[in-house]
Amino acid sequence: MKAEWIVLHHYVNDNDLPLLKQHQLAERVKSKKLSYHYIVFSDGSYWMINDPRKPIGHCGADFVHLSKNRKTSNFNSIAVCCMGNFQRGKMGEPQKTGLIKLIFKLCCKLGIKTENITRHSDVWKTACPGRYYPFSDVVVGVKKMFSGRLVFTIGENKIQKGETILQSTKSPEILWGVAIFPVRELLINLGYQVNWVADENKIVATSSSSAVNLWVDKKNILVDGTPRILDFEVLNIWGTTTAPLRSLLENLGYKVTWNSESKTIEANKMF
Repeated sequence: MKAEWIVLHHYVNDNDLPLLKQHQLAERVKSKKLSYHYIVFSDGSYWMINDPRKPIGHCGADFVHLSKNRKTSNFNSIAVCCMGNFQRGKMGEPQKTGLIKLIFKLCCKLGIKTENITRHSDVWKTACPGRYYPFSDVVVGVKKMFSGRLVFTIGENKIQKGETILQSTKSPEILWGVAIFPVRELLINLGYQVNWVADENKIVATSSSSAVNLWVDKKNILVDGTPRILDFEVLNIWGTTTAPLRSLLENLGYKVTWNSESKTIEANKMF
């Protein structure tokens, strides 16, 4: 199955049901192979109860022309269900936070666009997931997480910024086991204005909330006035000032991961 949509549901149990009871309900759902791929609990944790690569009958429409939006079906969507009755009460913050993180993870992994996050009631004639379900908050939260996401591919002149693919003048390259990238281009894509101070061999970058200083041939940098150390020196290579990608991003508040199979570096802002 090629998942293109995420459909949001609720389970219609008491909103104050203890976590253990929620787990027992989820076990029952899992044993009967009922219609969800993921269940999110009140504490923000979640279980995968069906393989997201396989379709299940969760939204009422086996064919897109039978759905209300004429786009979503059981065969092109992932079902994410939250424990709780949101026709009667509101969702707690821990559950909402966990839901946002799960949806963001699924969107990144499966290439699902945030515009394709939808409610069961948008697909079928139902009240699910309830009038108090925080749908707008969830979509905004996922988009915020995307706004702090960058993906680089070794040897490719492109940057994925959020949900958009941008062309870059240079590609990230491996030098002595370290991925490097042009400093100016990186900082501009992070929202900084970048200036070169020639007599100090220094780059000064400022944004509405941050300031960064870097010096060529040095590991020392300043982030908002605080001294930091990079893993590798800032270097001028054939007229382009480069820096170690992981180390610089981590010093700017990003969580950075390396995928050896796809040769990609993913950075997510720690909000």
